[in-house]
Amino acid sequence: MLKTLTHPNIVKYYQTELSQDQKGVDILLEFVPGGSIRQLLDKYHAFDERLVKIYTRQMLEGLRYLHSNGIIHRDLKCANVLVDNMGVVKLSDFGASKKIMHFTEIQESILDNQAVARSFVGSPYWMAPEVI
Repeated sequence: MLKTLTHPNIVKYYQTELSQDQKGVDILLEFVPGGSIRQLLDKYHAFDERLVKIYTRQMLEGLRYLHSNGIIHRDLKCANVLVDNMGVVKLSDFGASKKIMHFTEIQESILDNQAVARSFVGSPYWMAPEVI
């Protein structure tokens, strides 16, 4: 799914290779040297309100792009939002994401409780209580 996405606020996918030990898969992505927002918060403890506005807008632009392509991230948190050396925010870690083809697919999964239980994923500390 990631290989089809092209947006300044989405980490770029380059290729996938079988690992050298043949026991896993290596996914080659764009290098984002600034680290994650989590790492930046740990280092600087707080952001200026202007910086928060800039980062929030970029995250929302990335999410708008994903949603316009029928993709839901499902694990958005500080550790999965990277910042490059120019201050550009990149959404990353699409391991829990899902492509929703049509609105009817959402309706059908809501009607099927087992499908709903399998489809809600993410990091428990950042999930809404009703989802957990």
